[in-house]
Amino acid sequence: MITMNSKTQRIWTLYPHLRMAVDQVDEGVIILDLQPQQGSGPRMVFLNRGIAVLSGFEIENLLGNGLATLFGGRNLQMLLERLSAIAANQGVFQISNPLLRADGSELNCLWKVSCVCDEKGEPLNFMLTLAREENAAEALVGDERIQVEMIEGAVLDDDQGRSERMETLALLAGGIAHDFKNMLTGVIGNLSLARQQVDNGELGARIGDAIEASQKGQEMAEHLLFFARGDGGERTEADVGRLLQKTAQLCTGGGSEAQCQVMLDENLWSATINVTRISQVISNLIFNARQAMNDQGIFQAKLTNVQLDEGEGESLPAGPYLRLDVMDHGCGIPEDKIKDIFTLFYTTKDKGSGFGLATCQSVVREHGGSIGVVSRVGRGSRFTVYLPATGHEFSGEKDTKVGNGDFYRGKGRQILVVDDDPMILNTIQAILKHLNFTSVGVSSGEEGVSFFQRHYRDGTPFSAVLMDLTLPGGMNGEQATRRILDVDPDAKVIASSGYLSDPVNEEQREKGFVGALSKPYDIGMVSDVLREVLEGTNQL
Repeated sequence: MITMNSKTQRIWTLYPHLRMAVDQVDEGVIILDLQPQQGSGPRMVFLNRGIAVLSGFEIENLLGNGLATLFGGRNLQMLLERLSAIAANQGVFQISNPLLRADGSELNCLWKVSCVCDEKGEPLNFMLTLAREENAAEALVGDERIQVEMIEGAVLDDDQGRSERMETLALLAGGIAHDFKNMLTGVIGNLSLARQQVDNGELGARIGDAIEASQKGQEMAEHLLFFARGDGGERTEADVGRLLQKTAQLCTGGGSEAQCQVMLDENLWSATINVTRISQVISNLIFNARQAMNDQGIFQAKLTNVQLDEGEGESLPAGPYLRLDVMDHGCGIPEDKIKDIFTLFYTTKDKGSGFGLATCQSVVREHGGSIGVVSRVGRGSRFTVYLPATGHEFSGEKDTKVGNGDFYRGKGRQILVVDDDPMILNTIQAILKHLNFTSVGVSSGEEGVSFFQRHYRDGTPFSAVLMDLTLPGGMNGEQATRRILDVDPDAKVIASSGYLSDPVNEEQREKGFVGALSKPYDIGMVSDVLREVLEGTNQL
């Protein structure tokens, strides 16, 4: 059941005329859950009649939904980043942002955001009021608490400047990772080809070492993509042990003197998770451990399979779980402070935001799990997370190992390759030739569509198309794919990009892609995806 904070609920119960008054005003009023969730935003736990009038939604259909349902996603992150300051300063923040309506239209509104506090000044909930932009100008007069910020303007204050710099860094990190993975495609692809042409002697071993080193570079690029993507959206079955290893490596690099000893149970179960959000949880716990130990020494992160019976595990349902323990040997947490550490905005650090552990708790609960802590001053702390598991080992794609396996042979079939990078074009065409395919390589979406149309009309259609998604300028990979499918709805188009790290999702499938080839790739990966697509055992 969706409810507002118990203290706020008591106010509504004791003063029913207050609720009646709120329902009579023309402005919209929304009360939000205190914990701002990433993604769709904080949950809406109360909405007045004015919201129904302005939006056209039924109130019952909005309760419990994230704020993004009405606020949209464009400026949501910026708003979430203001909530801490709003609660701390007891101020009012105002923003111009469209209201999303039930009929799909937008209504320009002014939104005022404030914090509802108890008699001790402790935050209870956030309250938003909104009015049509043309009716709201007079509300600004005489209210000196309001900080007016128009999104379309320039950099507005230090907080927004930091936010924009972080967004710029994220874009830069994503671009660097993409370009780096493109370069690695030429390295790994050619090394995998060379390995097929030498005996397994010393030269073969040296090539194997070079491939392994390149794959470590690929992992570094994946770390950058984790940072660049922000929220990952949908949940997928994932290898949480592998995720823990990668995240721990990322969080203890960069000159840190602290080390994270990762311990994994044998035959670890997988879990269906939002990979980015759970990576954020792991990161927060590891950074907490580092800080507790003054960034020195060794701490542990242990992941095990646990089968909970009914009544075990803090009222969690019975079933298979993954248990993550992050154990440090630092300063510890005083007993009188433990009850507050998961409270939003609460922090014991001079420069802390109070969001880290509150976010961890929110994310873990979203996934149907729990998080707790045991600590002794001067001895250290142990944070324990329970995540619902599948009960079986990860069945998805594992790290590819290059060898002299049984590759899929093309028997002269023809592949169209579309990629703007000449080195990648040369590499993939050499791989295809080794696999007994013929190929045509072009560097733009327009050329790709033209060649596909010509061969289709001449009765020599391509067996598959390998399409780079990030073609600069002109027609991009998705647009070219739509044009190709207009010519031949049965065309087999395989998505390829340095931004891909998993098989294409349901959204990409709806766009017409039947397979995915993540850069950097080697001969084995090319062979596998062509076998799956051309033999009908589609990886989607």
